[in-house]
Amino acid sequence: MASHSQTVGPALADELKDRLGSGNVAVQGIDYPADLAGLVPGQVTPQLALGSIDCAQKVAQVLSYCPNTRIVITGYSQGAQQVHGCLLRLTQTQANSVKVRLNV
Repeated sequence: MASHSQTVGPALADELKDRLGSGNVAVQGIDYPADLAGLVPGQVTPQLALGSIDCAQKVAQVLSYCPNTRIVITGYSQGAQQVHGCLLRLTQTQANSVKVRLNV
């Protein structure tokens, strides 16, 4: 399983914490198979990819506790596919809380 913390995520998280204050930023990775088996669902049906499901569940959970939270979702390579699928799974209200979507 891959996580945001294994690639470009730490540098981005550190930059956000530096600019916004470490007490104002929480970072959460998502789990997904970063291999050929994970690549196919991400391309064919991104909203059904395991990372997309995990991401959407985590967004919903955060918003259920803190509905005014501003969310940044990022993904690199296969992670970008998971972000795309995550956004497809969100309700409009949830999607409105996502202030930045960065797919690289």
